[in-house]
Amino acid sequence: MGEERPPRTTRKYLEAKAAIADGRDPSAEVRKRKEDMLYRDFVEDLFLPHQRAEIRSHYLQEKMPGKYVLPRLGDKRLREIVRTDVTRLRDLVREASESLVESTSEPGA
Repeated sequence: MGEERPPRTTRKYLEAKAAIADGRDPSAEVRKRKEDMLYRDFVEDLFLPHQRAEIRSHYLQEKMPGKYVLPRLGDKRLREIVRTDVTRLRDLVREASESLVESTSEPGA
């Protein structure tokens, strides 16, 4: 007899089969969901859970998006984020870190 599918695979298979039976295209639905995904949703649903699972110390990975990235890019769709958005964000983070270094290295600070 055939091998049993892992539970997640079985669930995905059954969902796709039901969608096809209803006359829907499951691949198109997934593409649409990805196209409409906000950066905030990507970070919360995909990025951070992966980071928590893979990296023991995920403090910076969680703080950086919350403090700098999400306020500026969180409500943009992934497909709307362009190179200049990332460049401006990188410059902002660099300036903030330089400012922090300067303030902690000044005498009497």
